[in-house]
Amino acid sequence: MSRVIEDAVGGEALFVNGAIGALLTPLGAPVWEVDAQHPIGNGYTVPEGAAFPGDTATSVDKNFRRTAVIGEQLGLAALDLLDESGVSLADATMSFEREEFFTRVSNIGFRVLGVVDEGTGRAGLGHEPIVLYDCEPGEPTEETCTDVGTATETDPEIELDVRKGEFVTTEVGELTIGPIDMVFIPGEIQSTLTMGLPADFRDDPERFYVEPEAHAVGDEFTIPGYVRNLFDDEYTWMIGLGNDQLGYIVPISDYRLTCTADIELLGGAPGTCAELAAAGELPLAEAIPAVECHAAAADPGYLAGNFSETAAAAIEEGCRYGQGIGNQLGIHPEDHYEETNSAGWDLADDVLGALMHLTGVDDDTQVNPDFAGYSPLNPPPSG
Repeated sequence: MSRVIEDAVGGEALFVNGAIGALLTPLGAPVWEVDAQHPIGNGYTVPEGAAFPGDTATSVDKNFRRTAVIGEQLGLAALDLLDESGVSLADATMSFEREEFFTRVSNIGFRVLGVVDEGTGRAGLGHEPIVLYDCEPGEPTEETCTDVGTATETDPEIELDVRKGEFVTTEVGELTIGPIDMVFIPGEIQSTLTMGLPADFRDDPERFYVEPEAHAVGDEFTIPGYVRNLFDDEYTWMIGLGNDQLGYIVPISDYRLTCTADIELLGGAPGTCAELAAAGELPLAEAIPAVECHAAAADPGYLAGNFSETAAAAIEEGCRYGQGIGNQLGIHPEDHYEETNSAGWDLADDVLGALMHLTGVDDDTQVNPDFAGYSPLNPPPSG
């Protein structure tokens, strides 16, 4: 990509990650050798007679030539946009603002990897050891949270040292260069949280999910707002993994954790989760919805007041171990890998809340009527 742009216009081209949550990658996408007889079209529909990169049998086979073709076409697309609507910036003003906030580290795997090795002074997660906090119930603030440094404790169930503290500080940022807003997001954020929900997202989930039954759909899928709606500059760019790397940022309405009551390693028995769900005691057969975890964390009496003793214990255990166990054992609810590599279920709400505070725009609109939400299941016109 960079070579194509630099060869055409000179200077230096820079690629930065955008909203790459939910594994927005070209993995599995059709790729072909683009030429006059076999144009790029809509980027999804393979022209008849097209050759595949590396002389492979199909358009999805992995090879280095495939990577080069993707980069070349991305560079050409950028050049086309520059020709159509590019502007030159001269004497542009520059500013940077940031908003720090607390967020819950619900993923016990992050706290295991965060344990500092006394010999090296380094942890298994992050460039520098993170500082965690114990926070009182309610909104975490500097007044209600206590810095516990890098202290550890031994978890009795998994018999591993884990970091004390369940909260971390992070930040969002806004770098403005003339008419450009670069919004720094501390993780891999889903495009629904940056662009909003497509106009027909709730009415026609089959167009957006391979397995809609594995997700919250319709009115059950909610978001706390979307990033582009908070900025009014001419150009708004998302910078994913900007200034921090807290993993995937997933709306809590569709955030699901492994139901660990099935896992013998934790003293469970196979089939327990399905039995509880069939009896109406758990909301799902193979997953714990994070909305229940959030409610339980906010109100210590929530589980006992709303679930049987057995179901309450299953939810409590799943909330604590579901993400970490799901990651280590590869056991996670269908189509919910991202939650196993996410710092916590509150990230989406906390990131949007921090951006609203940063911009002074308090707008929780969810649907973006101008967003088509194109995908392999819902491709753009091929003309």
